[in-house]
Amino acid sequence: MSAHRYATGALAVSATFVLSLWIVTAAALPSAPLPPAPEPPPPPTPLEYVDAFIGYERMPEFDTRGERWYRLSALKRSGERVSLYQSSVICRNGQLWFSASDGGFFWYNGSVFRHGAREVATLAFEKCDDCIVTPQLKRPRTLAFSQPDADTLILGGVVHDRRIDPDSRVCPSKAGTVSRAH
Repeated sequence: MSAHRYATGALAVSATFVLSLWIVTAAALPSAPLPPAPEPPPPPTPLEYVDAFIGYERMPEFDTRGERWYRLSALKRSGERVSLYQSSVICRNGQLWFSASDGGFFWYNGSVFRHGAREVATLAFEKCDDCIVTPQLKRPRTLAFSQPDADTLILGGVVHDRRIDPDSRVCPSKAGTVSRAH
């Protein structure tokens, strides 16, 4: 027998033996369940919500039986500059659901100034995702604005509070700091 044939045959026998040994060993071991996979970390908070005052503006035109719609609003103020980011959320069975696209996502920028004895904010539409840009949307909005304390901003009657968690799954209350002020 040539040396080449012997080496090739030995490798084949050796590989078959190792494979057989692995199959026998694997079959003989008790089958234990694999440990559960670790929970993935929560997604990072979008920059729009970092250091923002959070409020919920009602959207009754979207309501259906058993659902109440809101615009989750993140309002920021830096001196006289303001920015507002809005996305849609749905209150269903006491739990808040985030919409991937319904209702759209809106960005506004503007400024706060004195108008007589009160402050107002003028916001200009910047951009939106999953929405139709209309002439009405493009018009600047001028809304009453106030800051009654360090944790609260009120824009157009909607109370925004720094202490509200934007990732909360609890529906906004009908009364209190997150409801529409009239």
